[in-house]
Amino acid sequence: TSLQGTYVNYHKLRLVIDKLGSNIIETPYVHGGLLVISKTPMFLIDTSAQGCNEVEFVSFKRQGITFHLIYKHPKTAMSTLVQVLQDLLPDDNRPTVFVGDFNVNLRTHAKSALSKLMITLGFGQFVSFPTHRSGSRIDHVWANFRLSTPPSHLETYDSDYFPLIFQT
Repeated sequence: TSLQGTYVNYHKLRLVIDKLGSNIIETPYVHGGLLVISKTPMFLIDTSAQGCNEVEFVSFKRQGITFHLIYKHPKTAMSTLVQVLQDLLPDDNRPTVFVGDFNVNLRTHAKSALSKLMITLGFGQFVSFPTHRSGSRIDHVWANFRLSTPPSHLETYDSDYFPLIFQT
């Protein structure tokens, strides 16, 4: 089970950690911040916290699946995000998940360069509901395989985001 969210109240987060597991990986928190909680161990591969208006990521493996936890600053150019994603793509067809705060609203930009790239590469987007209080869908789960269960979200009153939960 994985959780992705931003600005979560840590008291409530402790309750989630106790329920879901105790293995945690998070982005470097330069601009935003993302967090994954797992019942099973995760093995860190790579991290990057680039300069202002760029893309932050953490890459890790869990049970044979490569995960890339992504945060794109709202002012980062789409071309920068696309380049980072292309650089992170596997050379083969191994199971891969891109998850995080992409700051690309798929409710209004369904045919964006991001969507076109990911679909062309065989990735499906599994979040079909708003992930932000504004009604936008800026947090995504892209995978090149079917998830065990579709993503859902936690209601939180301490954040403008709805943390995502999904199983691989």
